[in-house]
Formats: sequence, C-alpha cells, structure tokens
Amino acid sequence: METSIVFYRNMNFGHPGSPTRDSLLSILKDAGAEQVESVQTNGTVLLKAMSPERVIGLAAPVLLSKFGYPDVAVIRSLSAVQSFLDRCQIEGITDPTVYRLVLTFFGGAVMDVTLPWTNQKGDVDVLAVEGGMAFCIIRKPRASAGNATVEMERLSRSPATTRSISTLRRCIGLASSF
Repeated sequence: METSIVFYRNMNFGHPGSPTRDSLLSILKDAGAEQVESVQTNGTVLLKAMSPERVIGLAAPVLLSKFGYPDVAVIRSLSAVQSFLDRCQIEGITDPTVYRLVLTFFGGAVMDVTLPWTNQKGDVDVLAVEGGMAFCIIRKPRASAGNATVEMERLSRSPATTRSISTLRRCIGLASSF
C-alpha cells in the first residue's frame, strides 16, 4: 500500500472553520485510513489507505458538518511528489531574489503556457509542471511575496494549494518511518 500526501486547501488547525489536528486524524481514521500523520498545522497529512480518494471523500462531509470546513483536498502519491522534486534541480537555484521554492498542487488541467512562465508582476515563476504539480519560485520584490496558488488556479482553472519545498522534504523524511 503506497503512502499518499494529502494537501488540504485553506486548512489551519486552531482557526475558525478548521478542525484540530486530533480531530482531523480521527476523522480520517474513521473514514478508513490505515495510518495517518499530520505533518504541519496547515492540513498536510501523510496517509496510508487502500483508496485514499475514498477516505478523503468520506471525511469531507464530516469536516463540513463538524467544523464548517468546505474546501478541497488534493491527493498525490508520495513517490510521485518525490520523483518530481528529484527532477526539479532545486539545489541549482542560487538567485538571491528567490524568496521561497514551492510546489503547487492543482487539479491537473492542461495549461496553455510555455515554461518557464513568469507572471506579470514578476514575483512567481513556474519552472516545471507534471501530474497536477507545479514547481514554482516565489519572489518578494515589494512588501508582499508572490502567490503561486493564485497564479496556478488562474492557469489551470482548478483549485490549488501550495507547500514549501522544506515541508515536502519533511513529509518524505517522516514517511520513511511511517
């Protein structure tokens, strides 16, 4: 059984409309997860289940009724995320204007852009896209940083959520003992 990473969009433990960590883990176990571990307070979860999509689907109405959480969860296999990260050549990026390196997860729609792509503000670069994942550079040329989630939602016409490379590496490290 393969490990999946679940990325809940706009979930923040302790905030209105979001469950607590323990509640989320309990709901996912009740929905059929064999193993589940929260990695961050932002709704990033390692999950083992025969059908991760079924578990997330069964958990969704419970999250809505108990906590008012209405948003989406994007599921990717750990191996797909790791493989994509391995090909992104992250260590080769030394540009001092880089604020953060991220992967943005989205519905997987085909986008009609040539890569690398940079938004009009010049604060988000999309360098690679594969299987509903985009490797992006976020820059902070002014007071606020670029927003890869917003850009990928616009490009893919589907909901998206973003995680830093450090969070993803933490997921991969934790999964080795999962």
